[in-house]
Amino acid sequence: LKVLAATENLPGKFFEIVTGHHRVQAAIKLGWQMVPAVVKHMNDAQAAIALTADNSIKKDLSDLDRFKSILMLQDTGACKTGREIAATLGISASKVTQLRAFGALPGEALNIIEASPLTFGAKMVYELVSQDFHLRHPDLVLEGLKQLESGKIKDQSLVTRWISQKLITSKPRT
Repeated sequence: LKVLAATENLPGKFFEIVTGHHRVQAAIKLGWQMVPAVVKHMNDAQAAIALTADNSIKKDLSDLDRFKSILMLQDTGACKTGREIAATLGISASKVTQLRAFGALPGEALNIIEASPLTFGAKMVYELVSQDFHLRHPDLVLEGLKQLESGKIKDQSLVTRWISQKLITSKPRT
């Protein structure tokens, strides 16, 4: 069992779990009364880096989860530049750019993605945002995401093509 890390939330009273949330949940389900832990004194930025490092080794981490890690690293001041974020997450700067595209989507689109995060990758979201589909045709973006989630669009690389096709077929003929 990998040891979890905690930091003092209120000195001498409570501890906040920084890494190992799933391990604690598993221990509770097993009926354990105690789990091994290391208490480290961390500020918010240090805790953000520790949590990000712990999460980055997970194979089932979605691109939406990686985007949330970027927000946490930025909000805590742990990372100020895309290069710092890339180094912390162990990804390329271009991947950071793609991941940041999630932040441009409207809330309704993020809700669809949140329901099935492994279905939607950063590359597809970046394509939608870089072509301004999210601004110029938000209804088609939402419909395209729903079509992908339902399986009517078979691959996320086809969503922008589906939207483009809808735009072509909806143009009035002169």
